[in-house]
Amino acid sequence: MKRVRPGWILVREKARQRERDMMRQMEAQLEAWSRTSTLGALAAAVAHEIRQPLAAIGASAGAAQRWLSRSEPDHGEVDQAVQQIQHDVDRAERILRGVASLVQQDTPTHQPVHIHTVAAEVRTIAQWLMVDNPARIDVLVSDTLPPIMGDAIQLQQLLLNLLINSVQALQDSDSATRRITITARAGTQGWLAIEVRDNGPGIPSHLSARVFEPFFSTRPGGMGMGLWLCRRIARNHGGELGAQSNARGTTMRLCLPVLDPAHCPAGQ
Repeated sequence: MKRVRPGWILVREKARQRERDMMRQMEAQLEAWSRTSTLGALAAAVAHEIRQPLAAIGASAGAAQRWLSRSEPDHGEVDQAVQQIQHDVDRAERILRGVASLVQQDTPTHQPVHIHTVAAEVRTIAQWLMVDNPARIDVLVSDTLPPIMGDAIQLQQLLLNLLINSVQALQDSDSATRRITITARAGTQGWLAIEVRDNGPGIPSHLSARVFEPFFSTRPGGMGMGLWLCRRIARNHGGELGAQSNARGTTMRLCLPVLDPAHCPAGQ
């Protein structure tokens, strides 16, 4: 039996460490590419959406100016116009806050997160993206579910990518029947199960095993990074992401550990 020199062991360990470092750098770059693709689509949708409150603000300001320029100004009408301006300013701020929450992604911050809040915010953002490709999105998530410990921005990104995938899967379906449903429930083992279901054509059976691979996409021109990134985020939170699909649609199932398993209801 040959004796391995200590120097060779050191060289081998250094090589392995370099390989691990390179893998981490590649994963970070892949995540950045995926975020850029998502945010590019989001920016175009937000530009479209923000025009509506801005146009309404301009109209209300013009109305207020006309009421004030009368020989006998109608202060009641002016007050109503100002209130409408404030309403539309608030709406524009909500849009911008939603975008900012996706853009600011520095060091992940793990804290208690309520999934019903994340789901509601993501539903709003997804609807901006569906201006030209509408679908019904139902969020059936109770606000009494136990919180999870995680990074709210990453979890928002995860759910948004799942919704975007569902929207794209429904592109060739009748717009009147397109439907996406988000549900969540707490089990007895300290897990929260979140599902995103669509009634699209489903994933071909011979491709279903590959949907979480990086650079694999069932859509021509797709980057194939969305689901890979979603599973990575899920696993970084101690959870898992899986898919079930048939001719009646696709269900993406995200399982995450709750902050306090004692808060999970018995018998579910």
